[in-house]
Amino acid sequence: MKSFFKKKLHKIYNKTKYINLYKFMYTSLQEHPEEINCEKFLVISPHPDDETIGCGGLLTKFHTFGSVISVTSGDYGIPNEDATNTIKIREKELDNALNFLDVSYNIKLRVEDGSLKNISGYLDNINFDNMKLIFIPSVFEHHPDHKAIAWEIVRLISKGKLSKKIKILMYEVWTPLPSFNKFIDITKEIEMKLEALQLFESQVSIVPYHKKVKLLNEFRGLEVGCESAEVYLEISYSELRDILNAK
Repeated sequence: MKSFFKKKLHKIYNKTKYINLYKFMYTSLQEHPEEINCEKFLVISPHPDDETIGCGGLLTKFHTFGSVISVTSGDYGIPNEDATNTIKIREKELDNALNFLDVSYNIKLRVEDGSLKNISGYLDNINFDNMKLIFIPSVFEHHPDHKAIAWEIVRLISKGKLSKKIKILMYEVWTPLPSFNKFIDITKEIEMKLEALQLFESQVSIVPYHKKVKLLNEFRGLEVGCESAEVYLEISYSELRDILNAK
């Protein structure tokens, strides 16, 4: 009998989680997206180029406010190349792109590529003081390294290592956001963003990300009323935690 009720409660709990997830998504769809008022911000990137794909316009427009953390160096991201050489190539490409965008503060953590869903603690020594906004990949991303960043942010906040008051914004890399409530007009910055993206030569030679990102940003611009835009989903700690637990 105990086992029966436990199963029933578990089912009810799971249903409640999904209902809360859908409520959140529905509410964010009803909101009129607001343009971001930029303050000191940090972009956390699972791999070199993710920050430019999702936030290249933001980093171009507000480069004096922005910092980037590259968690892995994309160790296995170049076919037929060993990890040691791949790391050297991709870190050099990242430096070239961020220098081009005039982003001066960049930390490379060199966590092993593909391992983020299985480990934690890699952000423990980061100084988040004075950061007002943190940009992370969307939890709806298909890549496990991308969505793993959100789990680490939730862990940091739950341990008191990061303030619950910090603004968390999710950005798009491989998977478009199902809804968004913040955007930035990057009409004047789009060409510079695309040029920076093309500096990741090892990656755009495999997939022409610059062409695909251009189309995504133009479509997002259509949605918010400008030529090109980046969109984000601002989310609270409790909302992020609940979504992760519902997935």
